[in-house]
Amino acid sequence: MIMILLLLLLLLLLLLLLLLLLLLLLLLLLLLLLLLLLLLLQQLLLLLLLLLLLLLLLQLLLLLLLLLLLLLLLLLLLLLLLLLLLLLLLLLLLLLLLLLLLLLLLLLLLLLLLLIIIILLLLLLLLLLLLLLLLLLLLLLLLLLLLLLLLLLLLLLLLLLLLLLLLLLLLLLLLLLLLLLLLLLLLLLLLLLLLLLLLVLLLLLLLLLLLLLLLLLLLLLLLLLLLLLLLLLLLLLLLLLLLLLLLLLLLLLLLLLLLLLLLLLLLLLLH
Repeated sequence: MIMILLLLLLLLLLLLLLLLLLLLLLLLLLLLLLLLLLLLLQQLLLLLLLLLLLLLLLQLLLLLLLLLLLLLLLLLLLLLLLLLLLLLLLLLLLLLLLLLLLLLLLLLLLLLLLLIIIILLLLLLLLLLLLLLLLLLLLLLLLLLLLLLLLLLLLLLLLLLLLLLLLLLLLLLLLLLLLLLLLLLLLLLLLLLLLLLLLVLLLLLLLLLLLLLLLLLLLLLLLLLLLLLLLLLLLLLLLLLLLLLLLLLLLLLLLLLLLLLLLLLLLLLLH
């Protein structure tokens, strides 16, 4: 917005200078007419004075042309600065987009790793459960074989059989308790693994947040540098505008002097 306002100010100054040029051209035409009249009247002093006035007006025209050229150069510089600022903004946007894409890729990779780890853990748990079931079946078969042998060998000893049956029942209960303990241990291991995975994920998220904060700080520093550059450029432009205004005031004073000289000449002619 500031650059656009400066461009508008420069355009207004150009219009003012063009108006001054037109006024000077009109004055030149008037002076030429007066020269013709004086030639017809054959007054040499007045002719010389008018020639001096013509020279002054030509110098003023040259000064105004130089001012016009300076203003055009300032306009070109402002346009170049606007283009540079637009390019910088586009580069910043591209950097932000690239950073977002990198973050998305990192998140996708983390999700894939988590899925692979979970699948591997599930497979390990299934294998452990299958092994446990096989062991239990083997134990049951062995127990059944032992029972059969005991029954065949000790048909006559009923009391001993009863005692053996009680022992077997106790063993089965113990086995069941062992199985329950194993299951509880497996559950605890699973919970520990999940906690570890959650901690790793939290650490990764914290690292990503720190990286994002660093990137944001870098972007803020870049923006501050750009603002400082803009302020310096604005100060330079204001100084140039003040110089141009001073030149315009000088030109106006010269024009007033010329008009006073013309009035004096006219008064001389009338006398």
